[in-house]
Amino acid sequence: MPQVTGDIGWRLVFAFPILPVLFQDLVLTVCPDTPQYLASIKQDMEGAVVSLSKFRKVVSDQEVNDLMVIDGEDEECRVLTFREILSDSGHRLALLIGILLHLARQLSGASAVFNYAPKIFAAANVSDPVLGTVGMGLVSVFTAVAAVLLSDRMGRRFLMITGICKMVIALVGIGVCQTCNATERLLVWTCGGGWTGPVALVSVFVYMSGFSLSVGSTIWLYVNEITAPKARGKTNMVCLAVTCGLEMVVLLTYDSIDKRLNPHTFFLYAGILTVFVILIVFMMPETSKKPIHQVCQELREQSKRSPPTVVYIRGRGAVGSGNEGVVRSYLEEPHTVIGNIQAFHEFQNQPKTAFKKDRWRSERHGLT
Repeated sequence: MPQVTGDIGWRLVFAFPILPVLFQDLVLTVCPDTPQYLASIKQDMEGAVVSLSKFRKVVSDQEVNDLMVIDGEDEECRVLTFREILSDSGHRLALLIGILLHLARQLSGASAVFNYAPKIFAAANVSDPVLGTVGMGLVSVFTAVAAVLLSDRMGRRFLMITGICKMVIALVGIGVCQTCNATERLLVWTCGGGWTGPVALVSVFVYMSGFSLSVGSTIWLYVNEITAPKARGKTNMVCLAVTCGLEMVVLLTYDSIDKRLNPHTFFLYAGILTVFVILIVFMMPETSKKPIHQVCQELREQSKRSPPTVVYIRGRGAVGSGNEGVVRSYLEEPHTVIGNIQAFHEFQNQPKTAFKKDRWRSERHGLT
């Protein structure tokens, strides 16, 4: 950059983000209101259908019926206060899950990786840290595009868990590379060499792809999908405050943590993310291809459990496809679940018939 632009290079770096901001402002001027907002807050059913038609080539009767359910709710359609959000178990659980995901976003050390990438690459013996930083940005952009294409097909829950698991593995890889190259601290491994540079580079790229696949992009869509329109504004405001506040904390504390824990700093972030993976597996429901009133009802049912976990027993269809199988808490009905499994295996041992599975399901549910 200095060879091309001279002393104004750093000014161009800070000025370049103005271009996407201006583009976003122009796009927002033609962005329509969401159908859920028009149906629930504005009570404009006709406008909601018109808005939905801008996002769909063909508007199905089921989608119109879902909007009518939102429009025909008995309670007064208005924006909820914080007290009302916290007093409702479903809204409260949606807020808790949103905060949990944003905590995972920032406590993963993403801000440190973004801002200290050249330093991280240098500590891991990467030959060209600046070029590695550029490659990291390209991986982030392409993976974010892939997340948009895969979100409906794979499901939000799958992308979130897969992406964070990739981040944990990548953080361990970065920590191993830095530890092998360190020479001035205790508990270091004398295994450094030419292999640490490429491994560190790949680890950071894997980390960025996992981040963009999960808490970097999917998180914003997911929080909106688990929140009712009446509580969405305040829920997003709280989540945004959490992520911005923690981003500042992570940036201000990274140097101090790195001086005390170096070269084991990224093992700390990997341990924190592992805890969040466990929480997300047990608390995060699927929202893909589900209407908002169904998601809110499932959250209310989930909030009645202690702890409010969700356990998926997948059927023949993909999660979120409308044929998910059984959503059941094993802690609540262990004997029923085990009994169904045992009965199915016993039935499997009988002579095969064309309608065996369908007949078994009918007998179990008393339909014959």
